Amino acid sequence: MVCTFIQGVDISFYLYPLMGMPVYGYLLFCYCDRLTLVRTSLIMAITTFVSGTITLVFIDRVGSVYTLMGIRELTQHEIITMRSINVTFTTLMLMIFTLAFYMELMKLINRLNESNERLDYIATYDALTGLC
Repeated sequence: MVCTFIQGVDISFYLYPLMGMPVYGYLLFCYCDRLTLVRTSLIMAITTFVSGTITLVFIDRVGSVYTLMGIRELTQHEIITMRSINVTFTTLMLMIFTLAFYMELMKLINRLNESNERLDYIATYDALTGLC
């Protein structure tokens, strides 16, 4: 959000908090209990929404810090280059962390299936007679 305040909306730095959501969600999913996951996810979503809204309203009403301080505006080529880099980086990070999250889910599902198979075997196998 700081970069958006400084340079404005055109450069797409506002996408970075959106990129962070799956990262935080993945870490919370892996290392926290369900209640902490839900609470923290809700807090992060609200914080991201509020800070993003405040930033975008500020930029719309007042302008960027570059504009306020009279610093040289970026050329159209510089804006397009920086926007392209930010959008590409955000997209790649979203894809990578979504893939990591799915892989973690698949690992947990496989572990659950193995446990269910063991429990099914224990429930149907008689150790004394050896019958199923």
